[in-house]
Amino acid sequence: MIAGWHALFDGRSVEAWREVRGWEIDGDTLRSTLSATRLETKRRYRNFELEFEWRSDERTHTGVAVDDGDRSFECSLTAHDNSWNTVRIQRIGDTVVQRENDLAALTYKTDVQRGSIHMLPGTTSTSYRRILIRELPPEEARHGQAIVLFGGRDLDPWDSHLRAEKIGDRMASPADVWSINGEGLLVCRGEPWGYLYTKERHDNYILRVTWRFDPVTRMAGNSGVLLRMTGEHKVWPRSIEAQLKSGFAGDFWNIGQFPMQVVAARTYGRNTRKTHGNERRVGAWNDYEIIVDGPWVQLRVNGDVVNEAWDCETTAGHICLQSEGAEIHFKRVELVPLR
Repeated sequence: MIAGWHALFDGRSVEAWREVRGWEIDGDTLRSTLSATRLETKRRYRNFELEFEWRSDERTHTGVAVDDGDRSFECSLTAHDNSWNTVRIQRIGDTVVQRENDLAALTYKTDVQRGSIHMLPGTTSTSYRRILIRELPPEEARHGQAIVLFGGRDLDPWDSHLRAEKIGDRMASPADVWSINGEGLLVCRGEPWGYLYTKERHDNYILRVTWRFDPVTRMAGNSGVLLRMTGEHKVWPRSIEAQLKSGFAGDFWNIGQFPMQVVAARTYGRNTRKTHGNERRVGAWNDYEIIVDGPWVQLRVNGDVVNEAWDCETTAGHICLQSEGAEIHFKRVELVPLR
């Protein structure tokens, strides 16, 4: 499956839906009976692209709705025969575009916020198959002024926490771990373990981080970006970790039982594996784009969507860069707040 897309119905499982009363799986098809109620996704979406195929045994009217609890909008569907129809619905900001087969696109305006998706059963028996969806990034109208958290000059936006360790006869200090070299790169020595954290707390944002491990030794290393960090400063604090470990960038680690939902099939204990690897060789520069938007967190490595979590606790928290045993360099760390 293309990166970022996931199945609401793949011909086997209806796990994505809250209630499936009156619906039957028939081959690779989800078919409504006369007693069927509307299908409602467990997960809520804001910007999204939804694609599916549908048909009805007879002429019928049905539709797809998005409901945030206060408001809703519906994209109507009408069948004229029992042929399969292909539908794609895209919602970005206040604009919804609906395309069906080769017909002209229909455009709607909406003020619905993040909501669940409802598939309606139709006035006669209706069948759906290959129901796919992907969540899309926040529209530019929500982007605030970019904040440079590190741009090669200073660490003014940051504070630090280190595990108590001695270097010789004195306790290690942040200057022993973090420094800015002559090329304007933030160099983390990796020892002792700890992290830089933003002095300010941030809630909804797009975070862009450019990093590499030591290009001279080309030794694989470990680090991470901690999101929505709250509570006591310790190694390691309550947060969502976007992994930076060599070969594993794009994994999630749940630290301190942070409330979040992830793909169960890729989750082993606190670790949720990425969908696929997209890192460059050790020592080369990589780009992370991390979207933290309400209950949704998405990770992109070098442009590819590789992981996402939803139903995450929505709280303002610190952003942290880990010192975790290996030298790592950061070229730029930039945050775009979301309105």
